[in-house]
Amino acid sequence: MSVVKLTAEDIKKSEFQKELFVMIRTLDVIEKMYNLDKISKEEYNKQVEKLLTYYERLKKNIHEFELNTFVKMYGLDECRWAIDRINTGIPKDENDNKALFIKLTSKYHEMSDCLFLHNSKPMVSVFKPILEDLILLVRRALPFLGIDFTGLVDLEKSLAMLNSKSLSDLLLQTEFNELMASVDLSQKAFYRSTLSS
Repeated sequence: MSVVKLTAEDIKKSEFQKELFVMIRTLDVIEKMYNLDKISKEEYNKQVEKLLTYYERLKKNIHEFELNTFVKMYGLDECRWAIDRINTGIPKDENDNKALFIKLTSKYHEMSDCLFLHNSKPMVSVFKPILEDLILLVRRALPFLGIDFTGLVDLEKSLAMLNSKSLSDLLLQTEFNELMASVDLSQKAFYRSTLSS
């Protein structure tokens, strides 16, 4: 059996790819921690700026680098928060609430579209990641949604129901109806809160 010898350039490229993999994972954790209020805004901005600067440096050292290809190749599809931050760049403080409102509106639409498209085969693995993202955004938006906002509790109940199942499970019709109702009620509460604020 022949042994393939790696050149110094191959080894160097492999090291850059490893570092980039770790960097994307780390950024995803930072994004989630911030959205769960586990770190301060100042610390978040500092860490994100440092990681994105590091990302720019790393990708220049990988020949013909393309983010989506790298993500698929190394199984980083679940790092949606990191990928979104890389694509949007360093957060701008002055538009925080506006940007959050836009993200939340988009995520509600994505969840509703997903429910509509997969109603004939309602698999847990399809709904769970979008619902998790939606809940993270709602929690982040609670300060400006107000104390009367009621749209989080139902979403969390639905997530608890999905968590009790395997990713490959199909929802019963009653479970699917409950999920759809909780998203609809939460979205209506969101729009009521934004209109009254």
